[in-house]
Amino acid sequence: MERDKNLPLTETTYYILLVLTQPLHGYGAIQEIARISQGTGQGGCGNHVWGD
Repeated sequence: MERDKNLPLTETTYYILLVLTQPLHGYGAIQEIARISQGTGQGGCGNHVWGD
């Protein structure tokens, strides 16, 4: 099934964009996503599926 480009952001995309507003990178960004998502947004380096 093809994703409708007009739908809202996925939770994963939202968290990634949110942490990119801070001077973080790599592992620091992963930790911050885990913190602000209260553990629901989990992933790792090279992982494009963070719980969606």
